[in-house]
This record gives sequence, structure tokens and C-alpha cells, in this order.
Amino acid sequence: RAWTVSESDGTPPPFRVDETSRYDHHLCHLASAYWPSGFSQALVVSLDGMGDWYSCRIARGINGHLEPLAEYF
Repeated sequence: RAWTVSESDGTPPPFRVDETSRYDHHLCHLASAYWPSGFSQALVVSLDGMGDWYSCRIARGINGHLEPLAEYF
């Protein structure tokens, strides 16, 4: 069985490596800010030191979708 890093008590976590997905670092920040916000339209910015090679991504949130506008290294 291909489990990820074990829990502190030695039991495997409730998911397997082949069942997980990878997501873009900044996209996750953008989505977690926009989707629960309650706004149908918003300008969303993810700005941090580094993540997936970019330090900043900007998107427009429109009716539940994120439209990329810019990204900076």
C-alpha cells in the first residue's frame, strides 16, 4: 500500500497517494478567498514570497469562475 506520511501514532492517513491530486499553490489561495466570499464578481490577489515559481497571481472572479489576469515571478 502506498500511503503518504504516517500519522503521529503510526497509522496511515485516510487517503492513498494515488488518490490525491496536486493543485497550483496560488490558485488554491485565490479560490479559498473568492469562492466563500459571497461576491459574484471580485478582483482576487495571491501574494506571497514564493509558490509554484510565482510570487503573485491576480485573477478576476466572475460568477463562481476564476479568470487569470496576471502572474509575476
